[in-house]
Amino acid sequence: MTRFFGVVLVLVAVVAAGFYFALRGVSDSDSTRTVEDTRVVLDGTPTTCGELFGAPCSLSLQTTYNRIAPRLDEFVRGTDLGPWAATIGFDESAALLVEACSLIGQPGQTQLEFVDLGRVWHPEAGSPELFPFWNRAREGLCPPSS
Repeated sequence: MTRFFGVVLVLVAVVAAGFYFALRGVSDSDSTRTVEDTRVVLDGTPTTCGELFGAPCSLSLQTTYNRIAPRLDEFVRGTDLGPWAATIGFDESAALLVEACSLIGQPGQTQLEFVDLGRVWHPEAGSPELFPFWNRAREGLCPPSS
């Protein structure tokens, strides 16, 4: 009978160790997941997401950048983003559009969250300055999935 309990105890230990290593492997791979930082010509300069934002991009932001960046240069130049966009320049306008598209792709995100995010980088901006970025992005650059 003691031998039976010993075998059961060994089996339980092996199964527990297997679950531990399996779960640890899943969490480690999620935390180190990366996406290639695509280089696209923006305003005449080959630019990555990290270079546009001046810091490494999150997985969500990087994925959004990779998806829309090939159309971003033309979109910034050919879209009326309002008079405030001219004061902040091309790079800042492009960055705000990437941020808008990143939020548009997330369920439950609205213009209000975008304004809050935009004000982190541009405290002087309010809804009148930031709404054209959100609106134009939703209409043409990255319309929400239906």
